[in-house]
Amino acid sequence: ASIVDFKDSTWYVDPCDTLCPNGNNVSCEKLLTWNWDFGDDTRNSKLQNPSHNFTSAGTFDITLTVTSLLGCEETITRTIYIPGPQPDFEFDLDDFNLNDTATICVGDSLLLVNKSKGDITTPKFIMDWGDKTFSQPTNTTGKFGHTYNKAGTYLLFLTQEDEIPGTSSRCQRMFPDTNPDIQNQRRIVVIVKPLPDVKITASKDTICLGDEITFNGTLDPRYTRVKWDMAQLDTINGIVPQDTIVKYIFKQPGTFTVVLRPEYDLLPRCWATDSVDVFVQSVTAAFDIIPDGAPEFCFTNTSTTSPSGNVLTYEWTFEDETPPGPGSSTDTDPCYNWNEHVGIYEVCLIATDVLGCKDTVCQDIENVFQTKLVPYNVFTPNSDAQGLNEEFVIEGESLQEYQIKIFNRWGELVFESTDVKYSWNGKVKNSGNDCPEGTYFYVIKYMFEFDDKSETIEGTVDIIR
Repeated sequence: ASIVDFKDSTWYVDPCDTLCPNGNNVSCEKLLTWNWDFGDDTRNSKLQNPSHNFTSAGTFDITLTVTSLLGCEETITRTIYIPGPQPDFEFDLDDFNLNDTATICVGDSLLLVNKSKGDITTPKFIMDWGDKTFSQPTNTTGKFGHTYNKAGTYLLFLTQEDEIPGTSSRCQRMFPDTNPDIQNQRRIVVIVKPLPDVKITASKDTICLGDEITFNGTLDPRYTRVKWDMAQLDTINGIVPQDTIVKYIFKQPGTFTVVLRPEYDLLPRCWATDSVDVFVQSVTAAFDIIPDGAPEFCFTNTSTTSPSGNVLTYEWTFEDETPPGPGSSTDTDPCYNWNEHVGIYEVCLIATDVLGCKDTVCQDIENVFQTKLVPYNVFTPNSDAQGLNEEFVIEGESLQEYQIKIFNRWGELVFESTDVKYSWNGKVKNSGNDCPEGTYFYVIKYMFEFDDKSETIEGTVDIIR
């Protein structure tokens, strides 16, 4: 503050000023009232020689009006300069400056323009935003702002400190001036409006891909329309109250944030939002077929979940003839033996996660496995032109063990083999003399694949030449 003393130096002429013979003066005029206007909107002073405390810096017009007993009045104005900082700011939006009042919403940012001036040397600023928050603007010409996160009415004050020219003293001023003597106290106000209530709920927070989910919005009556942001996948626009409940089916798995953005037209548009997260789980059933051990086929499970890491259970069904009828398994990677059931069969896998989400996949397998052992009872190794029936052929399939021995009627071994494709040609050991016509005796010991014991059959075969 700067206290200035003022001294009245008004003079006047008294028309009745007469010196009487007795030595007394006769007077009819004198100064009666003084009115000091200090130019800073504070109350005027009626003292002849007042002192005034200037709480703001700058140039002020000091006006003194003096009246006399005879009704004479005279006014004089002099200019005075009060050194020191002159903090000042205004809203960045002209509409706010009209009434020194900014009306915004919770969460909005307010921008001010620093208009400070005065004796600028090494200025420092402190901005009081009225909500127990302070900042320090860095220059006298820039813009600075603040975000209000709580509804209420707030008064703004900017304090500027700087060095008084020609001295080592620093002076501090505040804008708006809070001097209680100011008749029209300036107030710069920020009114922060609350956001009308918005609440979103979901029928479930975790669903399976393809399932329908319901979202319900509870809104303040001011809202007239809604916008549903389906995790940036879709946007659904509607009106209140019809579209405050929506049903939706997500088309891909993942975690999605659904945002409800209601709107209205009244100013200020303090539009609130609310959101809810939805976890969409998917299961993809898949398997590979390993046919190497047919008629026993094995299956490698390649089922997946998205997002990954979920635990799966499995239900397998294996189409088969009746009996034994369809097979089943709950193993992760099962095997199934169709034995001699030749044909095409369907294998299905149902994969299910802990939430109950499931997927089904089916594939066909072809089983061509069969067992066969057919010995004939006659052959004609006569080397005829047609070359028919020249060998004693054993038709066999799916043999894991095989041995044949053929004897003549005297019990002499004339042929043996462990290869079903190596047939007897009617010669002794297939390379000796021709065996004569007649009846020969064979013994076949064999075991089919996947059997666990050998079998033996005996019979006769005739050579006709």
